[in-house]
Order: sequence, then structure tokens, then C-alpha cells
Amino acid sequence: LAEKMNAIIVPPGAQFSFNSFLGPITAAAGWKKALGIFGGKNLILTLGGGLCQVSTTVYRAALLAGLPIIERKPHSLYVSYYKKFGEGLDATVFSTGPDLVFLNDTPSYIFVQSYGDGDDAYVKIYGTSDGRKAILQGPYRSHDIPAEKGYLPSINEIAWFRTIQSADGEKKEEMITSRYRAIPRHPAR
Repeated sequence: LAEKMNAIIVPPGAQFSFNSFLGPITAAAGWKKALGIFGGKNLILTLGGGLCQVSTTVYRAALLAGLPIIERKPHSLYVSYYKKFGEGLDATVFSTGPDLVFLNDTPSYIFVQSYGDGDDAYVKIYGTSDGRKAILQGPYRSHDIPAEKGYLPSINEIAWFRTIQSADGEKKEEMITSRYRAIPRHPAR
């Protein structure tokens, strides 16, 4: 999918929409069938199934770049293979449904590059630094969230906290939550 999500330039003040770069999702356009989640619980073979692995990687790159996330929806079902890189930080997309959208709120153009290396996918976001730093803390299950965060999550929810520090030292903290139909329990500690 590097041919769809690679060498993308996002001007200052513009939004990046994942779905806008996909083109028609048809067999004639070269799309294959893979599993997708429908109706919140059904796994169905569909053209473009598996796109969420790419959107999730783009989402995580945007989070770490400190960019505002305008639209993002987690999966309805917990996807176990995302745990290695941060459970609860997934972004589901579908050409006619949920999208992943972030804003380039920097004063410069940004460049989105993606590539694969074996079984691994990478997304890098380049631009002129405005001095911001993004820090992610998590994942927190409902019973793990520190009381000082002042949040009482729902059952089957995973939370993260992202702190964005600007060049002048100002900090802004936001909470990222993902609610699933069910999540596996932590193994005994």
C-alpha cells in the first residue's frame, strides 16, 4: 500500500484524510480480499480488508508527531496483534465509513512517507520542527488509570494520555480512549 500512502505533502493548515488517498477499492484496481469487521462483531472477507493496519500506523505516526487528530475511530473488536506496539492505539477505516483525519497545524509543509520492510510497515512524518514534543503514556486499563488523571473509564476501555509540549514549554494533555466489545485480561503479574 506504499503506493497510496507514500510521498504525500500536507500544506500548513490542511487536513490529511486517509480515505481520500485510497481511490476506488475494486478488484480491477488491484485490491484483494481480507477480513474486515462489520456490524461491530462480524468478520467478513471484503476488498481492502486489512487497511486498518496501515491507518493504525499512520495514526501512531501522527500522534507521535504531536499533530491534532480530527477524526479517528478504534475498532469495535480488540485486535490482539496491535498490542505489541500499543494496544488501544488503533484507527479503523473503510472507504465509505470511518476515516482517519489529522491536521497539519505547523507553519510548514509536512511530508508523509511510508514503506515496508519484510512483514513490517513504517510511516514517517517529516517537516520543519516548531519545537513541539509529544509524549504518550499508557496503555491504562480501567483499573490501572492513576486517580490523579480524574477519569473513570468504562469497562472494556483502554486509555492513553498524550502530552504535547510546545517550544515555549506550554503543555497540553489529552486523553485517548478506545472501547471494545471485550478485551483480554492482563496476565497475572
